[in-house]
Amino acid sequence: MMDVISSLGIAQVVAIVATGGALAYFAYVTHRMSQQVTELRYSPILEICPSGAPKVGPFYEKQTTHQGVECQATYHGVKWEIYLMNPGDVPVFAEDIDVFIKYLSSHGAREEILTSVGKLCELLDEAGNAIEDRAMWVNGHSQRKVTVLMCHDDDTPITYRSFKPGDMVRMSLEFYQRRGLGRQPGRREKTSDWFQLPDKFGVEIPMPQIY
Repeated sequence: MMDVISSLGIAQVVAIVATGGALAYFAYVTHRMSQQVTELRYSPILEICPSGAPKVGPFYEKQTTHQGVECQATYHGVKWEIYLMNPGDVPVFAEDIDVFIKYLSSHGAREEILTSVGKLCELLDEAGNAIEDRAMWVNGHSQRKVTVLMCHDDDTPITYRSFKPGDMVRMSLEFYQRRGLGRQPGRREKTSDWFQLPDKFGVEIPMPQIY
C-alpha cells in the first residue's frame, strides 16, 4: 500500500515539475516573440529587394538639367533597380550608400575581390532624381526605389585596372543603417548574380532646344 502511495507522490512531483517547465518555456517563448515584434515595429532592418538582375546596354532616363529643363538622357553601361523596403512602423535612414563590383582575380580562382565603383555610378530615386549625399529615408511600411547606373568610364590606365569591360562580375549594393532599442548599427548588403560588363560606358544628355 505504501509503495502505491509513494508511487503516486513521485508521479505528482514529476507532473508538477513537467508542468512548471512547460509554463516557464511558454513564458520564455512568449517574451521572445513579443521582443521580436517590438524590434520589428520600432527598430526595423531595411530589406534590399532587387527587381531583377543587372542589365547592360543603353538606357533612357528622364533627367532635369541645371537650367530646369527636363530631357531624356541616354546611359550606356549597367542598370540595376533595387527597392529598399521598411517592414516597421518608424522611418529608417539608409546612409553611405555605395556600389561595389565583385570579381575573380584570375580564371579558375575561387576568392572574389571587392572594389568600390561608386564614383563610376549615378544613383537615382523613383522620380529619376539623383540621391543626394548617397542617403535616403524610408518611411514605415513603405519602400523606396534605387536605380544604380554604372555609366562612367574609369580613368585608371588599363594596365592598372582591377577589372575591364567584358569581364564577368557581380554587383553589390551596400549601405549603413543605425538601429534603435539598443540594437547594434551595421551595414546591409545585397549582391547580384554573375553578369558580363558591357564594352561601352557613358552618358549622353541632349542639348535643350532653344526657340
